[in-house]
Amino acid sequence: MVSALSAWSERLVECSSGDVTAHCSLLRSDWTNSGEAARNKIAAKNSLESYAFSMKSSVEDESLKGKISEEDKKKVIDKCKETISWLENNQLADKDEYQHQQRELEKVCNPIISKLYQGGMPTGTCRQEAGAHNQGPTIEEVD
Repeated sequence: MVSALSAWSERLVECSSGDVTAHCSLLRSDWTNSGEAARNKIAAKNSLESYAFSMKSSVEDESLKGKISEEDKKKVIDKCKETISWLENNQLADKDEYQHQQRELEKVCNPIISKLYQGGMPTGTCRQEAGAHNQGPTIEEVD
């Protein structure tokens, strides 16, 4: 250990200050790039995890009962459970793997969720909807 340290210090003495600065710059660049890669990987993992739990929770919501078929609900829940299980077993996956898994989950969920929202869209404008359900007093009644 001591000989390795002394060899390193001798090499450092042999380097000009420009060499040391260049080396430090390279180390800093590598460290910054690896930090950025780690942040991107964590963001991809968090995005996948959030999407899976959100989709599962959405289709299990009681307010959707009768608006989504049991078959579609089962497809989404099964794929979400599969994805969550994959996440638990692949903690060391890279960013591309997380993104691939999210695309695969979206392929199952997006058509079902789109169909759900297309079927449940109101026919009138927001103002018409609000007017139809207005049970409170109007400004004229209060004055």
